[in-house]
Amino acid sequence: MRERTSGDTRHNRAITRSVVRLKGDMTAGSEIEDQQFDCLSPMNKHQNSLTRVSGLSWWAGFFVVSLFIVMAAPPAAETAVAGEPKGPRDTLKVGDEAPTFVVLDAQTDEPVYLRDFTGKELRTGSANTVRHAVVVSFWASWCEPCKTEIPLLTKMALEFKNEPVKIFLMNTGESLGFTADSVRALVKSRKYTLPCLVDNTGMVSKRYTVRGLPMIVVIDKFGVVRKVNRGYHENFHLEISQLLRQLVKEDKPLQN
Repeated sequence: MRERTSGDTRHNRAITRSVVRLKGDMTAGSEIEDQQFDCLSPMNKHQNSLTRVSGLSWWAGFFVVSLFIVMAAPPAAETAVAGEPKGPRDTLKVGDEAPTFVVLDAQTDEPVYLRDFTGKELRTGSANTVRHAVVVSFWASWCEPCKTEIPLLTKMALEFKNEPVKIFLMNTGESLGFTADSVRALVKSRKYTLPCLVDNTGMVSKRYTVRGLPMIVVIDKFGVVRKVNRGYHENFHLEISQLLRQLVKEDKPLQN
């Protein structure tokens, strides 16, 4: 997979405005969402640290930075986030709690919260109060099978337009220099009509253990993963449509 883009200045400004506007709305899961916002500008903290060290001699600066890294790094168990794979061998699977996310919609520049539509509890302050089954399709501009998959997902969205179903495209895995503006231009040129979210830090794909594209995750109305497709599957749309017809009828969490 190619190196992921770090995002552009316009998106960082939009995210800053969104944080201020939505800060009071966050409840359960807000710490994870805060981390995802913070990671969109990861260099700020590093730049501040380097500025403080620059006035010291080379050896003193080296010693201070090394000591800071050793002392500041918490144990792995303390940095684990609920719903996030804990190691490189862990893989998102059916029955797992879907990792929460908040990312920008490329077309609207507005933040999209997974918890607005599904989860143990919906986000307080959300305009939506109805639980939805959610389909997340991870894709990239260079992914050839994605060009076949996305139109079929678009037809599926029309099939369920009157049902509590949300289908999101999650752009990820782009090369350096492929900005959010690039995503917008591509979506327009290919005439994609599904909401296109931008995982410009790669955080969402990492938490969903995306190792190749395309990848589809189907989440029920209570935030539980019910299907994972890694790679392009023939007739995938028929299988997912059948599953969605089942999920929209469920009115209580899946019992283990």
